[in-house]
Amino acid sequence: MVRAPSRDDMIDIINARYPILDFLSSQLVDTFERVNSVVSYQIGVMSASAFNRFSLRDLLKWCKRIAALPLNLFAFGLSLSDSENIYQEAVDLFAAFLPMSENRSLLIREIANLWSVPLEGAMLYPSNKPTLQMRLSRLQVGRVALQRVKRIDIHDRQPFVSIRSALQSLERIACSVKYNEPVLLVGETGTGKTTLVQNLAMMLGYPLIVMNLSQQTDVADLLGGYKPTDAQSICMPLYHEFKELFCKTFSKKDNEALLRQFEIFILEKNWKKLLHACQKSVHFVQKLLAKTRESGCGSKRKRPLIEETVQKWESLSLGLDGALKKISVSSAMSFKFVEGAFVSALKSGQWLLLDEVNLAPPETLQRIIGVLDGDLGTLCLAERGDVDYVERHPDFRLFACMNPATDAGKRDLPFAFKSRFTEYFIDDVFDDDDLILFVNQYLGEGNATTELSNRIVRFYKSVKKESEERLQDGANQKPQFSLRSLARALNYTKMAEKRFGFKKALYDGFCMFFLTLLDAPSAAIMHDLILSNLLSGGMPHDIPFNSYFSGDLAPLYASQIKSFVENYVLTNTVKVHLKNLARAFYIKRYPVLLQGPTSSGKTSLVQYLASVTGHEFVRINNHEHTDLQEYFGSYITDSHGRLQFQEGVLLKAVRKGYWIVLDELNLAPSDVLEALNRLLDDNRELFVPELQETISAHPDFMLFATQNPPTIYGGRKMLSRAFRNRFLEIHVDEIPDDELTTILEKRCCIPASYASRMVEVMKDLQLHRQSSKVFAGKHGFITPRDLFRWANRFRFFGNSYEDLAKDGYFLLAERLREENEKNVVREVLERRLNVKLLINDLYKAVYSISITSLSKINMLHLNLV
Repeated sequence: MVRAPSRDDMIDIINARYPILDFLSSQLVDTFERVNSVVSYQIGVMSASAFNRFSLRDLLKWCKRIAALPLNLFAFGLSLSDSENIYQEAVDLFAAFLPMSENRSLLIREIANLWSVPLEGAMLYPSNKPTLQMRLSRLQVGRVALQRVKRIDIHDRQPFVSIRSALQSLERIACSVKYNEPVLLVGETGTGKTTLVQNLAMMLGYPLIVMNLSQQTDVADLLGGYKPTDAQSICMPLYHEFKELFCKTFSKKDNEALLRQFEIFILEKNWKKLLHACQKSVHFVQKLLAKTRESGCGSKRKRPLIEETVQKWESLSLGLDGALKKISVSSAMSFKFVEGAFVSALKSGQWLLLDEVNLAPPETLQRIIGVLDGDLGTLCLAERGDVDYVERHPDFRLFACMNPATDAGKRDLPFAFKSRFTEYFIDDVFDDDDLILFVNQYLGEGNATTELSNRIVRFYKSVKKESEERLQDGANQKPQFSLRSLARALNYTKMAEKRFGFKKALYDGFCMFFLTLLDAPSAAIMHDLILSNLLSGGMPHDIPFNSYFSGDLAPLYASQIKSFVENYVLTNTVKVHLKNLARAFYIKRYPVLLQGPTSSGKTSLVQYLASVTGHEFVRINNHEHTDLQEYFGSYITDSHGRLQFQEGVLLKAVRKGYWIVLDELNLAPSDVLEALNRLLDDNRELFVPELQETISAHPDFMLFATQNPPTIYGGRKMLSRAFRNRFLEIHVDEIPDDELTTILEKRCCIPASYASRMVEVMKDLQLHRQSSKVFAGKHGFITPRDLFRWANRFRFFGNSYEDLAKDGYFLLAERLREENEKNVVREVLERRLNVKLLINDLYKAVYSISITSLSKINMLHLNLV
């Protein structure tokens, strides 16, 4: 058995690895052992034989950082500034991972005492606010300076809000990047973990690949695997290589028309034209190079070509020739090894972020553990038959994000994997100054007065407190409000103020993200908080729901859509729900989750809004065996027997801008749903492992989901806080009795008196519980959906209350197995409809079904569908 190194062993290792630290080695080891002792006590590791939280690997990380500091190590003792610098590195490596601020402060004080840093100075860090300066060639984040690169185009993103806690975390991450340490960010949902990495990559100019991991993630998704070769898999890597090389050689702005034409070929999947167009451009470049060489002088291009670039053009030309031959010749089915995003980033020097890393299977994570071992850590692609290791690019950096294991469906990482990361805990923001700065950044200078900012901060802190004490959502759970909720509310306010005025936009924005998910009593409390804190008690003017999309109304071309819209009954409750949906449509950025009882009209609300605004409407019915292939797509055989990738419904919707509804969301496995997190974020991107491609959502794309409350309906799962917080939630309660009567009367064309009697029958039956459907609750005997079926039967075949009772018995009772349950239905029908049902005589009558009756049955079937 290989035991952990002793104290003397660690001192010898430090002296051998870092001779410059020889006179500090004893103090470093003492600090390390004391830190391990304190942390083990705090996290509950009492046994002496249990492993420590930190290992020799972490001690050497600390030594590496100290050796790079500008310390005066040859003088007698350490100066105060030197001690503070060593103390800062120790705090980052040994204390910043602790989730509880009390434990963190205790450990910080312990480290300060060991290095003779005054307690006043110890409290300055991490309470100080690092500076952020972006210069032409470098980025300064607090004490860390990093070189910037200009290899990619930087897309416009949300400006980075320079609040204290975010800058401290950014400084820590930047320090880990400087020393090539893999970084693990842990924190509650909405605290900005992914945003920190994205902003650092953007400011430095490095491309960042984000992969959302899930329980279904396997090694092939990360490292790659053998996939069927089709024209797309052959052409797309060559096109990406061509585009990168072209933009390095020529001005992208001057050649936008040419690059746009290439994109059209890709959308049309006209691969031969794409290759011919690329080949033509390559030949032009080669002729240009030949002329340049003959003249012996440089060309008039702004960027001179280097020899390496010339060789890349020649290599690309050969690749295009080979690709044309492959797709021109019809051959048998073939496979090739396609490298995964992890290997591509490792080789090319891109940054890689593994989001929701603790959802992935431990055996999948174990496969990449070799990359985490120091600067030269890499791996061997045994899956491809390699015997040599993949060459690691010096710019490659690895990040991982996760929610604490306390959330639903989340677990802790294996110790062998987690211990190789430098771990930082990202706190939620509670400091008033930070929150005010955050609010001001989103509202802009025109609206962000000191009084308003203070009111919004006061409201946010009150809401956080109330959510822990007395607020509950439609599923009787505690609502989850985060910085993401506040940011989205402020972002809506800024976007909508020009059209609706500032007060109305402010009211709508905070109702969207703080009120609509709550049940009725909690919603009333929240409404009072919004009015009293944000609007000084005044209610803004009300506007009809169609004002949010009046400029987006579309003509109803299809007769089926036109019929649906004309037959849709707009009651007062429906208009309130449509107003909540219309706000989400106005901003067109955030996914919407409608939660409520069965048959409350959740899906039809989305379908109506999609119909009147002219958007394609598609839906996926989830079940307990739903997997990612139903969303993303899979390989199928074409007419020639060759395998080709067929896109799933979700992937098509993302590309083409459809509106998609994920019905019965919480019936699907949680690990499948968590794979959609990146699409639900403000980034609106979807990484498809089969294609190794990141797809940005079409501007018109919107995702909706519906579900029944998990605490009321059997078989429904509790979704994690991290997943639900990404949605704009709307609680859709049951349809009120009077409105249900109106809907039956107008939609099914039956008299109001009959409709009201039918609603009374439903209410009586809902007071009973069906023994065979105990988990269905009050909907065991009847749902509003059954009510519409009953009304449509009576509409075509009934004339009296006796006919209504017969139709009701046929529909509701004959599907039951227990005789006593059938008797319950019969008694309620007789009592409410004032008729007597003779069960033995119901089937004695002989009905002659004419052609007219058959046509009525067909019409009834179409109406039900």
